Amino acid sequence: MIVGYRAAWKVMESYWKYFHDLPKAFNVRNIIGRWAPPTENDTENYIRTVLRLTGLGGNENMTQPSRGMNYERWELLIRAMTTMECGTPYKEVDVEAIREGFDLAFPGVRKVKKRIEPRKPADIGVSKLPDMSGTTFACWDEYADW
Repeated sequence: MIVGYRAAWKVMESYWKYFHDLPKAFNVRNIIGRWAPPTENDTENYIRTVLRLTGLGGNENMTQPSRGMNYERWELLIRAMTTMECGTPYKEVDVEAIREGFDLAFPGVRKVKKRIEPRKPADIGVSKLPDMSGTTFACWDEYADW
């Protein structure tokens, strides 16, 4: 999973390179629109769910991931995207793996020790999943060679 998260961070960095010249375009809505395009996903539902889980604003600008500024907001976003991609309940997403993936992607950048929680994550109607402890999911690992 850590290598998969590294790949996810690298993809987010590539999105910054794509959007950064456009004023106020590097925001949660555009990031998810590129990650989960309407031709393959219910993008609006994806965006609504991520915004509800994270408390972020859809038009809220994000900083370049590799700079480590506002890392906490990025962590919330990656965590919610993991819920959408893998089906892991938001509160059970391995936050430490997200952090280790960031450190692999951008060594020496993250100096933030503080962790923030989203504002009252909403119940998104996902029924209780069976106990899958010990199961390996490859949802992020498909990007491991990035």
